[in-house]
Amino acid sequence: MRKAWITSMLGVLLGLSLLPRGVLAKDAFLPFAFGADFTYTSEYMWRGLHASDDSFQWDYYLGYKGITANVWYSMDLTDQNDNNGRIIETDYTLDYSGDLGFITPKLKKVGFSVGYIYYAFPQGEDDNTQELYAGLSYNGALVSPSLTAYFDIEQQGGCYLELGLEHSFYLPYNTSLDLSGALGYSIDEDGADDGYYDNNGFTHAQLTTTFNYSPFPHITLSPFAAIQVCIDDNVKDQDGVGKDVVVWGGLTVKVGF
Repeated sequence: MRKAWITSMLGVLLGLSLLPRGVLAKDAFLPFAFGADFTYTSEYMWRGLHASDDSFQWDYYLGYKGITANVWYSMDLTDQNDNNGRIIETDYTLDYSGDLGFITPKLKKVGFSVGYIYYAFPQGEDDNTQELYAGLSYNGALVSPSLTAYFDIEQQGGCYLELGLEHSFYLPYNTSLDLSGALGYSIDEDGADDGYYDNNGFTHAQLTTTFNYSPFPHITLSPFAAIQVCIDDNVKDQDGVGKDVVVWGGLTVKVGF
């Protein structure tokens, strides 16, 4: 039933995507943005930590004037922990993003983002938790850096910082190539080292390459590949595998209006 429902929703969104551009233009009768992403990934990695192997993930979002509401799901496709075919996580996010151009035009390229995330785990509701986050970014000509701080306000406490760098190459035939990097840093509450990571300090470094192709209006196919260097001891111990380097990849189908 769940898979049939997902397939039906994808069919509706694909059908809408074939409508003429003017019908769903932002300057027409729809003043908001909405869409969905559907992803297969060979590893579900979360801030350096291994959550599961083969996974199917999807989300739906609705945005209006900088405010975006998003619900995201992850389904395990393996027999790990007897969760094959089950949704192991649902995240609810409310985000407000914009730029600092309202202060002075010189800050137009400086972006900001603040928001709230609720993490729900159907197989272990005691692990449910909540986060607040805030971030700044700069839309640079060569590299666009960002820094985001996440504050757990229910389970672990403390703060997780992530420094990001990205650059996009726009190519012919409705294609582009995105290169991005991330460096994580953990600050545990009261310095107790009892959070997600083994120690306070750097957790992991990650590089991701994504190729984007839009065969039709409103649809983008995005295969990706990623490599992660593990720094923290808990990150190195990926479910007992003991990997110092993790490599994975997948495909995302984006439908957006």
